[in-house]
Amino acid sequence: GNYCWTYYANSSARHGRLSPRGLHAALMLCSAGLSCVVARARTSPRWLQLACWGFGLCYGCSDAGVLMVAVWAGRDGRAQRANIASVCVGYTFGAVLTPLVVALSLRHGGTVYACWEALAVLAAAAAAVLACAAPLPRGDAASLPHYEALQPDSPGGNGLELQPLHEPGSTAQSSGDGRDGLGSVSEVSRKLPGSEPSEDSGSPLHRRHGLVLVGAMATVLFGVTAAEHGVATWLPTYGQRVGAMELSSLALLSSVFWAVVTAGRVAWSAFAASVSSAWHALAFDASVMVVSGLSYLGYELLQSQWLLWLGTCGLGIAIASSVPAAMALPAEGDVIISPNVMLVFNFAMSLGELLAPYTIGLCFAQGWYGAFTACTVMMSLAVAGATAVARCTLVPN
Repeated sequence: GNYCWTYYANSSARHGRLSPRGLHAALMLCSAGLSCVVARARTSPRWLQLACWGFGLCYGCSDAGVLMVAVWAGRDGRAQRANIASVCVGYTFGAVLTPLVVALSLRHGGTVYACWEALAVLAAAAAAVLACAAPLPRGDAASLPHYEALQPDSPGGNGLELQPLHEPGSTAQSSGDGRDGLGSVSEVSRKLPGSEPSEDSGSPLHRRHGLVLVGAMATVLFGVTAAEHGVATWLPTYGQRVGAMELSSLALLSSVFWAVVTAGRVAWSAFAASVSSAWHALAFDASVMVVSGLSYLGYELLQSQWLLWLGTCGLGIAIASSVPAAMALPAEGDVIISPNVMLVFNFAMSLGELLAPYTIGLCFAQGWYGAFTACTVMMSLAVAGATAVARCTLVPN
């Protein structure tokens, strides 16, 4: 699904075809239909399997698509940061409301399939709203600033499209049609610490810095999502097997974890546009993640419950703003967040979501419960290291 969206977005950006609004409306209608299939075909494994495959495709397209539209709607780095933060708030509310709907249904004599029925209604409503709403931003020459960097014949145009941007009114060269063009090589070189303004080294050096910055943020996203889903999946088992905590206390701790994540993302969406740089948030998040990992280690050694609470709540605070901040940070280094860059980010997050819970589960099956702590500590150190690399590489606007 992520790859299909990337192909569509590149085609739409370069040729002006198709409509993001129509595509997302179609995806919502498909999701509504698949929800009805799941809710009704309860005794048919084949239909349930096909519905899950369809959901995976729709989710992959809509996940990357909504984030890309949020980027296209932002005319500068701060606006993009605020838009991405708002999308992440929606993700978190969905994760919180889904088990709540299931719990309410079960309490009143219903089944878990009530969640799919609710999802069908929400998806159909979203499709109707999209059909009546104004056209969504699209990555074509009319709405995407500095579109020259996306052209196939421009330097780096076939890669990750990492080209320097300039704000309107700067000394950038004009493209001749009212849009800002790419700045001169000497201007790019002056923005790079320690570089000389020569035509032979300026633009390639900037492109190399951009690749390093995107790679660092992909590492941050991998580490954050791995820690998030590893903890969310195995926290009850870890707390019970290591410290013999009661399941009721661990269920409460899991709820508090998601509540902290939700509150943190709402707060970040409110203040994202006013923060001077997303790097400050990432540095804070990385530090808190390291402290959380050490708290889990202390819980394993001392079996003190307050350390488990400290580590879990701290991790919730850290991952709340790290995902939207990491996605928006490359724009501060004059890197265009293109569909290809978004594909790299989504792949890194999907890989973290997949590998961490699976690996921890394999280790738990062998009786090594320290894998929970080891995974969290390693991911926190990876996030801290990648954040430091990004700070050294960042080319501020």
